[in-house]
Amino acid sequence: MRWLSAAVAVVTVAGVAWLGFAPTSAALSNWVGSIECRAVLAPIEGVSLVSNLTPQQNEIAEEWLVAVGYLDEGQSPTADQMSSVVSNVHDVCADAQQQRSTWMLLAAVVGSALALVLAPRRRTRE
Repeated sequence: MRWLSAAVAVVTVAGVAWLGFAPTSAALSNWVGSIECRAVLAPIEGVSLVSNLTPQQNEIAEEWLVAVGYLDEGQSPTADQMSSVVSNVHDVCADAQQQRSTWMLLAAVVGSALALVLAPRRRTRE
């Protein structure tokens, strides 16, 4: 039974690591596809969702502008429209990352508690 506690601990660490290093995703309104955001534990250097978007994020942003009626199909967005979308993407990604970090914390606490409960107890003789 000693292995069960260790197995739970390993699964907990692996699960929290996966949650931390996997990119988060966030859905925009009007059933437009989801935008892939930076992972919670990803390096921060060179990543700025405020100044520029990835090609995938640009495509989703343009689809969203068409879906909400700000843009006609095949039209290029104006600078004001794109700055508004970039701001929305930044907010949506920040929310997605905050939710992901909450799940990471919850998984770590529950997994650690379960590993401690399953840990074998030493009995003392009197």
